[in-house]
Amino acid sequence: MKQPNQKGRSVLSVLTKVLVIACVVGLAGCENSDVAKVKAMKLDIDPSFTIGQAFDNRKVCDSVKWDTMTDQRGRKLVEYRCDFKGVKEFAAPMPSPIVKMDELFQWSVGADGTPTLAYVGIESIHQDGKVDDQAFAPEVIMHVIAQDTAEDLKQYNAQVIHFQNQ
Repeated sequence: MKQPNQKGRSVLSVLTKVLVIACVVGLAGCENSDVAKVKAMKLDIDPSFTIGQAFDNRKVCDSVKWDTMTDQRGRKLVEYRCDFKGVKEFAAPMPSPIVKMDELFQWSVGADGTPTLAYVGIESIHQDGKVDDQAFAPEVIMHVIAQDTAEDLKQYNAQVIHFQNQ
């Protein structure tokens, strides 16, 4: 089998690099445009952050997830979930202990494409499958997010209580 010469190898190398770059750029553009719009919005409580910067890398979250959906009334929604750290250590013993707890934000996307914050709350999932949902004032949770000092659910809860009482 004939080996490619130096010129053939460098052309192949350049083509490989171009293909890799095109794939990376293409995948980066795959993010849902409604999610991208929400992530690009300024954080009201601290406009030096975008929603994406403030929400995506929080200490209190084991993981974060962004998704789009349509609700039962036909509205297009963008949803953010933070899966909290320290749930088992924080949740009080009860007949059906809490096994998962998520912070939940939803933005409705208007006909003109503009996202508007529609819901902020905490969703708790119990061992028996029961789901509890508690709405919160956005300003309270936004203060906790902007600070980003809570490292687990216990610290997060203390900060929520602090800002609710101010």
